[in-house]
Amino acid sequence: MAEPVLKLIQGDTGEVVDGSANALMARVEELEHDLAAAERELRTKRRQLTKAQNELTERAKESELMPQVEIIFRHWQAMCHHPKSKLGKDRIEAAIGRLKDGYTVAQCCKAIDGIAADPNTERRLHTIEKWDDMEIALRSSKNLEKYANRAPR
Repeated sequence: MAEPVLKLIQGDTGEVVDGSANALMARVEELEHDLAAAERELRTKRRQLTKAQNELTERAKESELMPQVEIIFRHWQAMCHHPKSKLGKDRIEAAIGRLKDGYTVAQCCKAIDGIAADPNTERRLHTIEKWDDMEIALRSSKNLEKYANRAPR
């Protein structure tokens, strides 16, 4: 039986090129080099994105809405029994987003009351895991209204 012959076709021109093992190895090395360069560029972009997100969080902390966010956060800590939790980026951004949407501190706190009264739960082995994070309650207008409707009257 004859040994198979590999022929390569240049993608952009359609030209048949040398299909030898050396040519293939050279192409593999070229692609590995391109991949390494793309991975370096991706790491750089990720660092830039992280830096931009951190700057955004810092600006948000300095926002005029921060005192209102802190009121909402303290209410959430008390109602959901998370006294040691920190006011992190996700919680700040969720609260500021709803305040900028025109919701009041009282409406945000009512959503917190709702998620505290009726959190999402899931049974896992011998425990029940509950999702009652402030960020969940304030993630969107839809969530805020859903959890506010669960609040005790």
